Amino acid sequence: MQLPATEALAIPDVAREVCRILDRAGKKGWIVGGCVRDLLMGRAVSDWDIATNALPEEVVKIFRHVIPTGLQHGTVTVLLPDALGKRWSFEVTTLRVRDRHRTRSRASRFYSERHCDRS
Repeated sequence: MQLPATEALAIPDVAREVCRILDRAGKKGWIVGGCVRDLLMGRAVSDWDIATNALPEEVVKIFRHVIPTGLQHGTVTVLLPDALGKRWSFEVTTLRVRDRHRTRSRASRFYSERHCDRS
């Protein structure tokens, strides 16, 4: 569905709130993935993805309502109501770095603030 230009880049306040909550906890959150593509193309967004430098266990402690949907991949689903009481879900995934020295093509490790300090 194509949205009017005025609504095309509308990010819901509740999505911004997930990033603000992470920020208040000393972490960062970025809206990423297909939702960004859909916003840029003027489409309705069906799901919201957020990348973070918080580890999954930190995200679980930061948010009150969390479903551990893919801990092995660094993903949890955060449930958060908007101002009208509608419950939204956000896939919050820890940043990962691919390990090129491992033999498995999907080998990766979580990325956190510690990696920034090693430059």
